[in-house]
Parts: sequence; C-alpha cells; structure tokens
Amino acid sequence: MFHRTAAVMALLLVFSGARSGLVAAIDRKRYEQWAAEWQAVEPLWSKPLPT
Repeated sequence: MFHRTAAVMALLLVFSGARSGLVAAIDRKRYEQWAAEWQAVEPLWSKPLPT
C-alpha cells in the first residue's frame, strides 16, 4: 500500500511540475505580446494634450 501511495504522490509531483512549467511558458509568451503592443500604444498615451 505504501509503494502505491508513494507512486501516486510522485506522479502528482511530476504532473504539478510540468503544469507549472507550461503555465510559466504561456505567461512569458503572453507578457512578450503585451509588451510589444504597449510599445506601439504608449507613445500615443504619453503625448501631451493640446492646451
């Protein structure tokens, strides 16, 4: 019984680590896209308003 529990725990740890890596990769890609879009928009937003 103990070996089965240990195997299940090991499998859960591997799955959790793989999932964390995937989420980090997706978040990094999403941030890169956001940063590229912001580079195009930010100069327009920072422009002084006419007085």
